[in-house]
Amino acid sequence: MNAIILAGGNEEADHGNIGTYKALIQLKGHPMIQYVINALKSAHIINKLLVVGNVKLLQPIIGDDVDYIIEDRHDIMDNLLYALSYFSKEASVLVATCDVPLLKGEMVADFITNGQQLKADILYPIAERTDCSLRYPDVRRTYASLRDGDYTGGNLFILSPGAIDNILQIGRHMIENRKRPIKMCRYLGIGIIVKYICKSLTISDLEAYVKRRFNVDARAYICKSPELCHDLDRIEDIEVFERYL
Repeated sequence: MNAIILAGGNEEADHGNIGTYKALIQLKGHPMIQYVINALKSAHIINKLLVVGNVKLLQPIIGDDVDYIIEDRHDIMDNLLYALSYFSKEASVLVATCDVPLLKGEMVADFITNGQQLKADILYPIAERTDCSLRYPDVRRTYASLRDGDYTGGNLFILSPGAIDNILQIGRHMIENRKRPIKMCRYLGIGIIVKYICKSLTISDLEAYVKRRFNVDARAYICKSPELCHDLDRIEDIEVFERYL
């Protein structure tokens, strides 16, 4: 499988109060994106690796470690579409953000190996609150409270380039509001938001609704590796994440 790392996008939205180019934040003397690259490569299941971001800044640092670096288009979905054009003939592609430095190769391999068996257009990992808080009690996350439990979303996913036209509408909204569960539900309609507020909404409800409305087979993969979900958003997160590296 080929993989894409998103290392660009809107700076105000993606960099928060960090105040610098997020991919190159130093963690224990190494740029954050290097941890993600190392994890993907050590999974021994990735063929080509493409990074979309600031070529001028990234090329001298990671140019020898990846197959392509293409220029950031300042919007996450535009970056994703541009990157996918390199792998348009592939059945599926792994996409990761640059800010999940706790990721390890075996976690990536497990997600790909088990996830591909579901044969979905979009496969999105989620982790339960208990798994996150037990292993990383001081890492802050946003959780959606469903009837199945409290879950936080991941920062890598598998998608089918062939289904991208159907994925675009919901994909853009979900990426832009990935840390705002209420806005996600509002986009999906009053029935979904009422169920969410009443805590009667299930994962199966969401999957079935997306299938009916958007003709997209979107599946959630409940993972036991919260590292897939723990992204670095705030400057105070740097010290926290360094404790676990």
